[in-house]
Amino acid sequence: MTKRSIRENVLNLRSSLSGDDRELKQRLVFQRAHKDKKFQVSSLIHVYCSTKDEVNTSMFIEYAWGTGKTVAVPRMISRDSFESVVVTRDTSWRLDERGINSPVDGDIVPPETLNEHATAIVPVVAFDERCNRIGYGGGVYDRFLQDHRCNTIGIAFELQRVKSIEAEPHDIKLDRIATEERWYSV
Repeated sequence: MTKRSIRENVLNLRSSLSGDDRELKQRLVFQRAHKDKKFQVSSLIHVYCSTKDEVNTSMFIEYAWGTGKTVAVPRMISRDSFESVVVTRDTSWRLDERGINSPVDGDIVPPETLNEHATAIVPVVAFDERCNRIGYGGGVYDRFLQDHRCNTIGIAFELQRVKSIEAEPHDIKLDRIATEERWYSV
């Protein structure tokens, strides 16, 4: 299967989750992922802003704020890249051109602080047991992770796992992926 066909199939599966089932699975993913040792000791958490079909990331943001961590989210600067921006409870938000919450203001995280003392929660469309992932097809997170050496955790529903993903040279493998059922790690 091509990445495009895998992406289409998995997105259809993910969108078919019922409300109650989705809510339970999201909570189980959060319970597993936020207990990760590297997440716990990270002083900075970079986390994507979820859309309605993705695992809800607001729990990660609230938890990180509650434990005194610095929280950063992506803000698109072009079609191909984003900057990591610090957000607080006072941050002003707007919907960007893709319909995703984006901070209006906030300090840009210097690249050197996205290091081994930071964790990035990364969006996943599909993944395999070796922590290869397929995103939305733009390579934005692959470019971001190539320039930053932080710990990476993908969050997904188990139904997003596929048998195998053919990684290309530019694809960045995640350190770990948490689902409602288990951890996957390299």
